[in-house]
Formats: sequence, C-alpha cells, structure tokens
Amino acid sequence: DLDDNKFTSVPRTVGNMTNLRSFSVTNNKVDGTIHTEFGLLVNLEGFFLGNNEFDFQIPSEIGLLTNLREGLDVSDNQLIGSVPFELGSLTALRQFRIRGNRIAGQLPGSLSALSVLRVFRIEDNDLTGQVPPDLCAIFDVTEPVAYADCNEILCPCCSYCCVEGLCECQFEETDPIRCAGSRL
Repeated sequence: DLDDNKFTSVPRTVGNMTNLRSFSVTNNKVDGTIHTEFGLLVNLEGFFLGNNEFDFQIPSEIGLLTNLREGLDVSDNQLIGSVPFELGSLTALRQFRIRGNRIAGQLPGSLSALSVLRVFRIEDNDLTGQVPPDLCAIFDVTEPVAYADCNEILCPCCSYCCVEGLCECQFEETDPIRCAGSRL
C-alpha cells in the first residue's frame, strides 16, 4: 500500500495495472478527480482512498470493480455529486465508506444489492431521503455497523445516528449487544 505518505497525485496509468488486487493511498494529500481509469482494475478486491483531497464525484466506472470485497473507502475527501447507481454492482462488498464528503442527493436503490456489507458509513455528507428500504431489510438480518446523519437521511436500520459529528447507537435500549460492536 501507499498509505501515510505525502503523495499529491495518482497517475492515470494506474489503470494499466490490471492484476492489482488492492489499491490504497489512504492518509495522503492526493487531490483532483478519482480517475475513471480505476474502473479498468477489475481484479481489485480493496480500493481505499480515504483521507485525501479528492474532489469532483465518484466515477460510475467504479461500479465495474465487481471483485471488490474488502472495501470501498473514499471517506474524508471533498467529493461532491451523488452516489452512482452503478455501485450497486459491487455485490461482494463488505465495507462501504463514503463518510466525510459533500455527497448529496438520495442513495440509489441499486445499493440494495450490497447484501454482505459489514460496515456502512455514509454520515457527514449532504444526503437526503432514506436508505433504500430493501437495504434496510437486509441490514435487519445481517446487522452491519451502519452510520448515517439521521437528521438528514432516514435510516431506521442504521446502528448509529450522527448529529453534528456525535454518533449514538439507536439500539442501546432495545438491542444493546448490537451497540457493543466496535465503532468502525
């Protein structure tokens, strides 16, 4: 991995590394767009871009990374736009982390296909509407650690509701064991 350096860019030629299994540049200073060429890395199992300065939007080509299992993390950047419908194709994904951006609009119903999620972090964005009811039906069974800004987006299945950066487990009274898990 290339974590914890002071990198400021990622070359577009990274799309030529088609046998790459994991790509991580977490905790750098990479800015600009998330290149559409990342969609060529079809063997990726983990894609981690958290805590950088990426801006613009999540490219729909990320939905081509159908081997992603370990995680998709674009948290703590400066991303805008909405969550692409195509991300619903990442059906083996265990971690979905988009927290700490300026992503707006409603979550696409296609995310209901993410049936093996263990971590779902969407808080600290500008999302509206509700978490897709079919995804909540899955969460009621699988009980992932899930965070949302419950004042902005309805998420009755999220284990943690966040308001102004403070997150509290909403099952403390009814299912305290669900709250005892690590706060990922």
